[in-house]
Amino acid sequence: MVHTISLLPLITTLSSSFVLLLSDGDASLIYSKGNSIQRMSLPPRPNNIGVIYQKAGAVHVGVDYDCVDQTVYWTEVTKGVIVRAKYDGSDMEIVVNSGEITSPEGE
Repeated sequence: MVHTISLLPLITTLSSSFVLLLSDGDASLIYSKGNSIQRMSLPPRPNNIGVIYQKAGAVHVGVDYDCVDQTVYWTEVTKGVIVRAKYDGSDMEIVVNSGEITSPEGE
């Protein structure tokens, strides 16, 4: 059975930061939504939707994914840092501090 998914309504409700992952016939979406980095399977399944990281007052943009290490990267613009964590949210760490760059989200 083949599933057809229209991402247009979903993508237009998200911020401009998202990554679409395709692997072994499975698809996932990782995206920033205000103060959180979230993930969901496509098509959406209740047990495969979750928050990778969330912090009140934060603004997350610039999401990317390293498929070799299964690590999600994003920028947190209010602190001026680049952060990474595993797909499940574990092992979160700051990889670039604000003292090292002036505009982590890009110019």
